[in-house]
Amino acid sequence: MKSIIYKYDVMVPLVYNRFENNVSEHDTEQRLGLKETVSTSFDVIFRSYDIPDVPDGYDFKDKVIITLVANSESADGVVAPSISCMINGLLCESKTDANVHAKILVGRICKELSLVFSEFNFNRHISQPRVEADWSLAEWKEERYKPYRDALTKGKPGGIILVESNLVIQTSVYAVLTNLVPAERIAIDQWLLSKNDDLEFLINEYYSALGTEMPKSKFFHLFAMIEFCEVKYKEHNSANRLYSDEYVEQILDVLRKTKEVDVDKDALAEINKALRQRTDIGRAQKLVNILHWMGIDKFVRFGEEVLIDKDLTSELIDIRNKLFHGGKEKQDDDGRRYKNAVEQLLYINEQIIRFVRRQDAGDEEQSFTLMIEGQKKSS
Repeated sequence: MKSIIYKYDVMVPLVYNRFENNVSEHDTEQRLGLKETVSTSFDVIFRSYDIPDVPDGYDFKDKVIITLVANSESADGVVAPSISCMINGLLCESKTDANVHAKILVGRICKELSLVFSEFNFNRHISQPRVEADWSLAEWKEERYKPYRDALTKGKPGGIILVESNLVIQTSVYAVLTNLVPAERIAIDQWLLSKNDDLEFLINEYYSALGTEMPKSKFFHLFAMIEFCEVKYKEHNSANRLYSDEYVEQILDVLRKTKEVDVDKDALAEINKALRQRTDIGRAQKLVNILHWMGIDKFVRFGEEVLIDKDLTSELIDIRNKLFHGGKEKQDDDGRRYKNAVEQLLYINEQIIRFVRRQDAGDEEQSFTLMIEGQKKSS
């Protein structure tokens, strides 16, 4: 039985949290959007196994258009400015298949758009918006793909956007902060390209830390990115070992031969590891050295430069240790420390992603092609 190729269009609204995280009463609202609509197109190839005399599959090549629609007026409960993502031209055998591919494409866009919004979010101490698609409000259009019908019967067949920020104060002292992102920062075609595992991991962790997660959860995801750098770029931490291999072996031999001390193999292994890992500088300074090597030595908060030094990294590491190993701390101080740390890490990790993205970029410009395969005939 032959399947049918359909051409699908879908429009789905993109939503994000507009209010301060983890508070019961809101007096500040943050809105983010685009001033103008941005779109891109790329190739889609659908490989069909239904075309007569082409048992290895026949490729239908067409264009998919993805548009980020800037909505400047509120409607149906959606607050302006808002954004919708429109996909035109998905070639699939069913709406179920089209839904799978659409969610993958829009998911990538949501992650990258969240990163861009974060860069233009000058109120990270209040909220950290995470862009998500509301698929419950998606609008679909389906039509039969004409080139496929013909093949069965015949055989082989951007603008300039300004950054705006305004503050609207009402009688109830309710603030609405609006930021619009420049069009040149919306690179949909590049956002859809496959990324290496390192960059994919970092983007996923950053994205997970946005939205309405609790501060400790946010910190967990953001510090995982720091630990990635500590391991990945270990050779750039400028640390020197305190003890040579020969000296460590001498200490271990003494312990093995000392009858007064009962040292088992597990204990010796731990001592061996600890001695070999000892260096002339601590973890906080190592992290500073790695970040500085990456070109990350400061960030800007409210127009003021904040230097990334040993004091800052020591505070982050101390919070991390209390989170993983426990430690008593007043609840108010605890919440304040996590919120401050999250804001700092958002600034730092944004630069980490930028650094790794540069490392991942090749010399030749890449283009995205969506490949979809139809069902193969059963033999």
